[in-house]
Amino acid sequence: SACVPFVSLVYDPKVESFARATGQKFTVDMRSLSAEGVKSAVLGAWNERDVLKRVLEERVPEMRRLALKSGEMARELLGG
Repeated sequence: SACVPFVSLVYDPKVESFARATGQKFTVDMRSLSAEGVKSAVLGAWNERDVLKRVLEERVPEMRRLALKSGEMARELLGG
């Protein structure tokens, strides 16, 4: 991961959950999508990009470790 901050377009609760897990607080709910809402979220993320990047740098290694662990567990369950 390049740890680039992002704005989430929330179309499903899992997208919002992922944004929260990665510390990215700028989201746009697709049910109430507006140009002003997108603009506000993008500007907010841009203005806080250094902080958001640091948060990603802190959280991504653990998320990567957990993802690899899940893959290993699946392989073991499948007898590999």
